[in-house]
Amino acid sequence: MQSQAFRKLSYGQTRYVSFESVGRNRVHRHSYYEPCIVISGTGEFEHGSEVYALGKGDLFIADRGVYHEIRSVETRNLRIFFLSFHIVMGSDERSSSGQIPLPGKLVADFLHHHRTHVPGQAHLIPLFEHVTKLVRRNSNYRRNKNFHDGTLLLLRQIISAAAYSASMSDEAYDNHLQKSRIEELIEDRLHESLLVTDLARACGMSERTLRRRWKDWSERSLPEEITYRRMERACHLLLLPDIAVAEVGYQVGILSPAQFSRQFKETKGVTPRDYRKQIREGLLSGLSGENPHMTEYFEATPTR
Repeated sequence: MQSQAFRKLSYGQTRYVSFESVGRNRVHRHSYYEPCIVISGTGEFEHGSEVYALGKGDLFIADRGVYHEIRSVETRNLRIFFLSFHIVMGSDERSSSGQIPLPGKLVADFLHHHRTHVPGQAHLIPLFEHVTKLVRRNSNYRRNKNFHDGTLLLLRQIISAAAYSASMSDEAYDNHLQKSRIEELIEDRLHESLLVTDLARACGMSERTLRRRWKDWSERSLPEEITYRRMERACHLLLLPDIAVAEVGYQVGILSPAQFSRQFKETKGVTPRDYRKQIREGLLSGLSGENPHMTEYFEATPTR
C-alpha cells in the first residue's frame, strides 16, 4: 500500500441501544465505519454475506458501504454501545489543522485489512461507557475536550484490535481468543483485590496451568497484567472530570491513594494528577466532532 497520510478523523457520539422491544434493526449501510461492542445478551450480526454470533465482549464493525443488520430475535436481550467514524485520506503533507494523533501505519493496516468480528474485547466496554457519560453530562459535548480525548483513546483501541487480529493465523487467533477470555475475567474484577489464585479458580484450572499458558501468550506475568489493566482503566476514568483521583484508585481496586499514585507513575511515567493535566492539554489535533455521515436503508422489493 502506498504511504498516505490521513487529514482528519470525524466521528459521532457514542450511543446505547437495547433490542428488548425491537428484535432487529433494518438492513442498511453507512458511508462510515460503525464499531459496536456487546454489553450483554446474545444475537447475531449479518454483514454482507457473513453472519456472526454475538455475545458479551464481542467487538464488531460495520464497514462503509456494506449492507448489514443486527438481530436478537430469539432472546431480545442484546445490549450494545456503538459509534461512527470516518477517515479522510490525503497527501503526505500536513493539513492546516494538523495530523490526528494516531499512528499512520495502524490506520493504514486497518484500511487495508481488519476483522469484522473480534471476540474478547470486554475491556472496551468501560471506555464506551465513560465516553457515553461525557455526552450525557454535557449537551454541548462537541466543545467538551474530555469527550474528544475519550473518543480518541477508544478509537485507537478499536482500530488496533481489529487490525492486529486480522494479521494472525487461524491457530494464533484461537490462542488469542483464549487469552482474551482470561483478560475479560481480569477486567470484570479490576475493582476487587484480585489474586492469581482467584483468577485460576474462575478459569477452572490450576494456578500452575494458568501461569504456564499465560507465559506462552504474553511477555507480562499475570500479576503484571492485572496491574497494567488497572492502570489502563485508571487512564479512562481520569478523563471524567468529576471523579477525584483517589476515587479512581478505589474503582481499580487500590484503596491506598499513595499506592495508587506510586503504581500509576511506575506504569505511565507520571502521576495520575499530571496525566490528567497532560491529557487535557495534548490530544486535540486535527479532530472533528462533527458527524456528516449518511445511512441508507435497504428496501426489499415485494414478490408477486
